[in-house]
Parts: sequence; C-alpha cells; structure tokens
Amino acid sequence: MKITKQNLVIAAISIIAFSIFAFKPAESTNDTIIIRSTQVFSGKNKSFIKIYKGNNQVDKIAIDKYKYAEEEKSWDLIISNIKKIEDEGYEVISHSELMFGSNGFINTFIMTKK
Repeated sequence: MKITKQNLVIAAISIIAFSIFAFKPAESTNDTIIIRSTQVFSGKNKSFIKIYKGNNQVDKIAIDKYKYAEEEKSWDLIISNIKKIEDEGYEVISHSELMFGSNGFINTFIMTKK
C-alpha cells in the first residue's frame, strides 16, 4: 500500500489534535506550577531555577554555572525543588528540554494538583 502525502498529513493532524485534547486543563492557576531551570555553559553565569506558582508568585533560585563534571549538583537542586512541590500534592505531568546553541539548555517541568 502506497502512503500518500495526504495520508501523512491526516495522520499528523490527528496526532496533534489528540495530543491537544488528551490533557485536562487545570481548574485554576493555583492548580498548576511550572518549574523552569536554565543552565548556562559559557559566558556569564545566568543559571537559575524559576518556580511559577500562579497569581504572580515566582521563586527564583540561583544555581552554579553548568559544568559537566559537576552536573549532579544542579540536578540535585532541581530534583529537591520538584520533590518539595510533590510533597504539597502536585505531580509532574510534562517535561521538555530545549538547547540554546552551545550556550546551555532549559528544562521545563509542568506540575498539577493530584
């Protein structure tokens, strides 16, 4: 069976549509927390963790500049903050990572109330 461009487009649209509607939106902004860690490899150290709690509540935590040999320190700090929020009754529902050139990367964790 030959796969046509039209079939591929229909499949892609179906997958995207299912992905959009598969997640239930949070009831309010207090039900969702976004944790974003920015880790910089080169240049000035602008590495940090931001925790967005809704209603203009943002916690910013400085972390050391990313070094491959010491990456566990940064990840331990990120994990400890995720664990604290899990203890408040939240769970991670999504994670993404974005590289920005050869300068560093951003990890985003989305958490909602259980």
